[in-house]
Amino acid sequence: MAWALARAGVRFILAGVDEGLLRQTVKAAPDHLDHLVLDVLRPRSCRVLGAEWRDEPLDMLIHLQAVSSPGRPGAVIAAIPALTRSLVAGLRAARFARVIVVCVVPPAQAPAEAWAYDRAMQHLPQALQQELGLQAQGAVNAVRVTNASGLETDRGQADLAQTVLWLCQPHGQTVSGAVLPVDLPCD
Repeated sequence: MAWALARAGVRFILAGVDEGLLRQTVKAAPDHLDHLVLDVLRPRSCRVLGAEWRDEPLDMLIHLQAVSSPGRPGAVIAAIPALTRSLVAGLRAARFARVIVVCVVPPAQAPAEAWAYDRAMQHLPQALQQELGLQAQGAVNAVRVTNASGLETDRGQADLAQTVLWLCQPHGQTVSGAVLPVDLPCD
């Protein structure tokens, strides 16, 4: 998805714990990508980033924790608000900030706790929008991928990137606190 966003001209910072993977991804588009080694599942790490970032304008915050760490739902559901809260000064400094949470629908045979987590992820955009008071100057939305297998293809990742970019365009300002289901291509 990072490459698809970079091809669309977006400049951004990738954050994660695998420095080798981050460096490899950045090499594909060094003019558009940079990286930061940070465990985005640890609220303390998120607070440290926020303290460093302060009120530097942040136009877009894309949360991929639910996709990158599907086996850690408790950590993900705590980390997304923690990271967003830590960067709220930068989000408020932007003209119109966008926060996008990307999550995946559990498979039909998933246990009850997976469906409970799914419900919590669907409620998260509205709850964050309200808590952070971004209504007038930003939007928090979720993109809910209905077929996880689509995330494994270049075309699926490109379509996901296009959906995220659509939400971040000026016309996307009218969409707020929403959960958009997206069915990605698998070929």
